[in-house]
Amino acid sequence: MLFVSRRRAGRCLVLSIMAVIACALALAPAATAAGARHRGPSRGSRTHHGKRHGAKKASTRVLCERKRRQGKLCRRLEEKREASRQGGAGEESKTVAAVSGEAESQAPVGASPVGEQSPVQSSPITEAPAKPTEPAEEEVTKHEVTGEGPGKEKPDRAEEERRREEAKAREEAEKKAREAAEKRAREEAKAREEAEAKAREEAKAREEAEAKAREEAEAKAREEAERKARNEEAKAKEEAEKRAREEAEKKAREETEKRAREESEKKAKEEAEQKAREEAQKAEEEKKAKEAQAPFRFFSSTSVWNEEPPADAPLESNSAAVIEAFVKEIAADEAAKKSPNINTTSWSVPVYTVPADESLVKVTLEAARLSKSPALQTAWEAVPLPSDAQPAAGTDKHLVVWQPSTDKLWEFWHLEKTEAGWEAGWGGAMQDALTNSGSYGPEAWSGALTTWGASATSLSIAGGLMTLEDLEKGEINHALAMAIPNPRGEVYAAPAHRTDGWSTEATSIPEGAHLRLNPNLDLASLHLPKMTLMMAEAAQRYGIVVRDSAANVAIYGQDPTPTGTNPYTGSHGFYEGKSAQQILQAFPWKELQLLKMELH
Repeated sequence: MLFVSRRRAGRCLVLSIMAVIACALALAPAATAAGARHRGPSRGSRTHHGKRHGAKKASTRVLCERKRRQGKLCRRLEEKREASRQGGAGEESKTVAAVSGEAESQAPVGASPVGEQSPVQSSPITEAPAKPTEPAEEEVTKHEVTGEGPGKEKPDRAEEERRREEAKAREEAEKKAREAAEKRAREEAKAREEAEAKAREEAKAREEAEAKAREEAEAKAREEAERKARNEEAKAKEEAEKRAREEAEKKAREETEKRAREESEKKAKEEAEQKAREEAQKAEEEKKAKEAQAPFRFFSSTSVWNEEPPADAPLESNSAAVIEAFVKEIAADEAAKKSPNINTTSWSVPVYTVPADESLVKVTLEAARLSKSPALQTAWEAVPLPSDAQPAAGTDKHLVVWQPSTDKLWEFWHLEKTEAGWEAGWGGAMQDALTNSGSYGPEAWSGALTTWGASATSLSIAGGLMTLEDLEKGEINHALAMAIPNPRGEVYAAPAHRTDGWSTEATSIPEGAHLRLNPNLDLASLHLPKMTLMMAEAAQRYGIVVRDSAANVAIYGQDPTPTGTNPYTGSHGFYEGKSAQQILQAFPWKELQLLKMELH
């Protein structure tokens, strides 16, 4: 508050000084003009008395009017100065504006602003000509106003002396005012400097306090960290000691036990050896029993039908797009009442397993195809085909003859029994079938071609077939064979050797392609029907191979016709009272993956 009061007092003082200076500047031109008139023109210039007399009267009027107004202005300036001292700094700007405005408004007509020469100071001869007809009562002479005239020189000198003293007094007052203003300005500057210094000291003190607080916090944090480290070290030490004690105790117990065992070492050793032999024998027997219980499967363990792809087997780059298109195709077929099916009693494969003494018959290859492979007719010259054998229902009329004693396999397409005997349109024959890859080629039989086989791909129709033994034992230990309605044309995937595909779609599946269910899929969480679960487990472990084309998606199950029964249907059948379409509706088709293919 003291600092603000001093600032207001300083401003009031400055305003007072400015008012005094304005007053002095306003009076200066008038005083100069008056002095000039008092001295008057030189005698040589007084050629026209009338004109000089008129000029004197005009100058006198101007001087009187100016003195009157200046006196009134000075009084009002003093009043406003007093009001500004009482009103404070808030009225400073208003006072300055008021003083400036009044100084301008109080100036007489013809008076010039401060700093400019007044026209009244000009020669009375050139700028104030007398009016000879002016009324006498309006004339006011200089002698009447000032008391000057002939014989009045002494009063003029006294007046001039008085004016000089007033000017000197004003100068001293102005000087004192300036000195007081400068002193107050210095005091205000000093006060500001002291305030700034105090603020800097307070800021420094705050910074030091903050730094000290930070140091204390850091020290506290270090102490806490050290305490925690000591506690952890002590805890670790205790745990180490505890483990050491436990190990020592354990070692002591082991030593005690060792001494106890040493007392009957020979006997214990013999008993252990005997027990080991018994366990090894038991494990071997269990292994053999398990192998004997596993379903029989055709072809070698490394064939595409029996080998398990690794979980990280590479996929085709467009696997997701291909499977998506395949799932949409299945949905469209379902909408068209052509749902995926399990081919069993028709369009499937009856397998006749024959003994070593089965009668041999000739199966004649159709004459139109005989020229394509005479070696195939040679292989069919002696086939242990039962006389009552029945090929599968449907136009393909497939049939397989398997003779375990000779490890030979024959398969037929368009097999028929005529009056002349058995005839077939095409097929194949394999020696050493259990070590074969399951795909026809030169190694299958002497003179065999890669075009042999009853399927459209030269893959054996015995491969991928869900056998009755598989389903009875509840385990399918091989890949599944599948037919699709729109296989890709002009290409096929190994191990296939040919195709009857026709589709030009980039997402169509080529024959010979190897699919599998996502190995990370939790099948148990899907709560599938028993038959569907067996198929899904086989598809996840071994995969699904596209073997043929068909009107709809089809999985192949062994044709039960040779047995005279149908174990698939009925409440106690493999389907548990459901239809084949219902079994496959639950199959997780969208979880299939397309493994990397070798296209030809």
